[in-house]
Amino acid sequence: FECPLGDTSALSCINVVLAALLGRIFLRETLRGLHVVALLMSVSGAVLVSKPTFIFGVVDKHEVPVVGYCMALAAGVAAGITFIAARR
Repeated sequence: FECPLGDTSALSCINVVLAALLGRIFLRETLRGLHVVALLMSVSGAVLVSKPTFIFGVVDKHEVPVVGYCMALAAGVAAGITFIAARR
């Protein structure tokens, strides 16, 4: 699972984006233009921090820890769902 800590942190912080989108869908909260820009920047930052090979190419010879990345994303999704469930 040896995923770098910065990548794990960035990908698990996607919970804010998911909570905002789920809040819009389930709680009918409003998303203004500034919110949408902030959400897009958050997703872009998470993608750039994780240095995907389709953007940066192969940076080093190490194998990509796919399971670690998936677990970090799952943690972010679970936290986002928890935020919405607590508000409901």
